Amino acid sequence: MATNFNAQPAHLEQILAAGHGWLVPSFQRGFSWGEREADDLINDLMVALQEDEANGSAAGDEPQGHFIGTIVVCPAGGTGDKAPAPIAVEFTDGASPQALFLIDGLQRLTTLTILLCVLRDLIASHDAAAADALHALIEGEGDAETSVKLRLAADEHGLMQRAVQARGATLAPADDDADTPAKRALMLVRERFKLALAELTPEEQTAFARWAVKGVQVIVVVAPSIDRAHRIFSALNDRGKPLDRHAIIKSELFARLPRASMPAIDVAWSRVSAMLGADFNAFFALLRTLHGRPSLPIIAAAVAMMEKHGDAQRFFEDLLEPHANAHRAILTSSFEGGAYAGEINALLVGLNRLSGGDWVAPTLLFTVQHREEPAKIAAFLKRLDRLAHALRLLGLGREKRQGRMTALLQAVRNGEAANPEASVWALSREELRNIGFNLRGLYKRGSPLCKIILWRLEEDAAGEILSDRMANFSVEHFLPQRTSSDSPWRTWFPDADEREACAQSLGNLFLVDHKLNDRARNSAFDKKHAIYFEAATDAKVLPLLEPLRTMTAWRPPDVRRRELALTQRINALWALAA
Repeated sequence: MATNFNAQPAHLEQILAAGHGWLVPSFQRGFSWGEREADDLINDLMVALQEDEANGSAAGDEPQGHFIGTIVVCPAGGTGDKAPAPIAVEFTDGASPQALFLIDGLQRLTTLTILLCVLRDLIASHDAAAADALHALIEGEGDAETSVKLRLAADEHGLMQRAVQARGATLAPADDDADTPAKRALMLVRERFKLALAELTPEEQTAFARWAVKGVQVIVVVAPSIDRAHRIFSALNDRGKPLDRHAIIKSELFARLPRASMPAIDVAWSRVSAMLGADFNAFFALLRTLHGRPSLPIIAAAVAMMEKHGDAQRFFEDLLEPHANAHRAILTSSFEGGAYAGEINALLVGLNRLSGGDWVAPTLLFTVQHREEPAKIAAFLKRLDRLAHALRLLGLGREKRQGRMTALLQAVRNGEAANPEASVWALSREELRNIGFNLRGLYKRGSPLCKIILWRLEEDAAGEILSDRMANFSVEHFLPQRTSSDSPWRTWFPDADEREACAQSLGNLFLVDHKLNDRARNSAFDKKHAIYFEAATDAKVLPLLEPLRTMTAWRPPDVRRRELALTQRINALWALAA
């Protein structure tokens, strides 16, 4: 049957290598994905890569990969609802380049472009050829300003090109020009990816990049006009209900249940399914790690676990349901009951801010094993909180950090993890020295990690959890990272080397309401001080910013004193002194 649109499966390399220009029309909403979406995407890609590695297809030209949905486009400028023939847009080498309006898929394609840019810059120092190949997917030939493959709307394009798409751009500090929600979202996702990918070794980064360009798969629907594209977009987003993995697993479970048990298990399954929601796949991947065969796909692993138990009802009641309850409590920091609930949930809030979730598997198993012993759970989480943050501050790659968590999982299995003196909890003297060194340049470890550490210190000073306000604050260098030659700051910091050291010092970093931060920017001391304290409500001044209120200058000794004070507070919180 003839249609006036076409749909083509393609992987990321194909759609970006074909030479087409992906343009965001002015009527599109701005970029809005944040930490959760960025974390979900990279976690999904990591899981898909691991599954391809397990089945041997990761290094090939046709990995099983990860399907991210449908992208809807139309020729730029096209209007009306009729076209004389189907639109021919190819996604192959040598295809005739066309300018395409991106009608559906802005958030995904922008986020994937940011991911490729971060990967390009991270691997450039050790694999220039791979970095060049990635850059060819980001920018075509000609002037960099106009030749980028993805061109955002006017308000965001300049920042995207300058701070993300240009070679080496993502290695620079977050751009000060992020003065709108969309621009801040671009910088937030960029920093989130930098933090996650910095956990990989150079070899892992290159392998991930080579897999991602072929492993990320889409269906591109090309419509003849904006009107037709909008109708297709509406149909794709408003109609139909996708078949989820949990529906297939439920079918496998109920096929093995005695008929008399089905009504009760059906009610319990509905509760568990609603409780897990979008975390269902991640939960089953964990369950597979803890009690199944990690090399199997999730559905096959679920079936194998049922068969291993020999009784589908026992599998649900003894394994799936208690683990699902614990998993939900862990991810939502909602442990219930007993005098230890507040302490447990406060520790879980801090752990949940860390990207990657490598700590969840040992926590889930320990929590299920000791679900009637909250004191033990609280003690376990306190030790885990120290270890998990220490590993981030050490800057270990994902593989090495995962190795530590795998060792912890084994210690949970054999009972050693309940012992606070067990070797699995230990940090060597050299590791503690390295942490102390890294703390002095904390911002260079990545602004998301920097914000996490500073926020914990603010909560420690406040004596309460402040999570509901965290999104409103950003990391501010009180002495700006860049100062003009006639800046008053240079009177207090005349030496260039000392000025740079003080600007990057832990003692110079504050968490400031981002609206105030946008206004203050690189201003002189007096203006910043007035914005922070005279123009702000008390709710916008966190405890560790408050001491600045009575200060009339900010000089190198002030920076060093505060660095020492914050380092002592960190050491008290996590016992990290060498």
